[in-house]
Amino acid sequence: MYSVEIGSSNTLFGFHGFIALFCFVKKTLENSRVIEKLESSNYSSSVKRGVNLGMTRAPNKGAVGIAFRFFGSQVAFITAHLSADTGGVSALEKRNKDVRAILRDLVVDYADIGCDIQLCRHHTVFLGDLNYRLDFENPTDAINGIVQAFSHEEKPDLSKLLERDQLTKSIEANSVFFDWRESPILFPPTYRYNKHVSCLDYSDPLSVMQAYSTKSSKDVKILS
Repeated sequence: MYSVEIGSSNTLFGFHGFIALFCFVKKTLENSRVIEKLESSNYSSSVKRGVNLGMTRAPNKGAVGIAFRFFGSQVAFITAHLSADTGGVSALEKRNKDVRAILRDLVVDYADIGCDIQLCRHHTVFLGDLNYRLDFENPTDAINGIVQAFSHEEKPDLSKLLERDQLTKSIEANSVFFDWRESPILFPPTYRYNKHVSCLDYSDPLSVMQAYSTKSSKDVKILS
C-alpha cells in the first residue's frame, strides 16, 4: 500500500482538514517490479489551497497525488477537496482556479517540474470532493429537475441536469480539465443527502424533498 496525505486527523483543537490518498498494489506485481512508484524527494506531492496564511495555505483544501510506472505506462492518481459555496456566495471561480493550480503545482516526479502533471503521464485520474454545484436559482428547481430526470420509464435522462452542472459547463468552456474525459454520470446528485434517509423513488417529489437537506443555519444548499 502507498499513501500520501496533508492536514491532520487530530480533532483535539477542532478539525482542520485531512486529505489522503491510498493506493493498494498486489504484492506479486510489486515483487515482479512491473509496477514502480515514482517520487521526487525534493518536491511536494501535495498542494494546499485553503485559506492564505501568508507563508503557506491551510491544508483543509487542496490535493495530493501518487504516480506509478506500470509496465510501459505512467499513471497518476490525484484526489482533491475543493472550496465549497459559503453564505450563499458561489466559489465556482475559486474551484476552477484551484484545479488549474493543482495540476500545475503538483509534483510527483522530477518530470513534472514546470509542466502540468497530466502532460507527463499516459493516464491521470482526478477524483475527490470537488464541490461543483447545479446552477439552479433555488433547491426547489433542482428537486424538480431530479424528478423530471427520473420520470422516464426506461432509464433516467440526466441530460437536463448536466446542462446545469458547473463542472460540465466549465469543461465545455475550457476553463478546467482541457482535453480530459469525464466518466458518464449515471446517478442523481449526492449533496446534500440527509443521513439515515433513503430515497426509494426519485420520480416522487415528496421522496426527493425528504432525502435532501437544502438548508443550513447559515444559507441555502444548492444540490450537486
